[in-house]
Amino acid sequence: MFHTTSGRDEDALGKLKADAEAAGIGLTILVGSCDVRLTGECIRAAVPDCRQSSIWFCGPTAFGQFLRQDFSGQGLDVTRRFHQELFAMR
Repeated sequence: MFHTTSGRDEDALGKLKADAEAAGIGLTILVGSCDVRLTGECIRAAVPDCRQSSIWFCGPTAFGQFLRQDFSGQGLDVTRRFHQELFAMR
């Protein structure tokens, strides 16, 4: 699981880390002011066999479309393996 945030709230991030650990989920947290931006390349580097995985995306629509195009260009069958929640900021 990749989680991006614009700010660092140690209490919230601690709870997120504990929940991920309890569920047996690997977690990568990227803080916008400190870390690199989340990209398809970043995901592929952390998950080398991601072409065999399904990607579940929740976030801004344009960002999801960017990732979908990126993964499609890298050979991921996005019609079967890329799932995007309908999400719109007000």
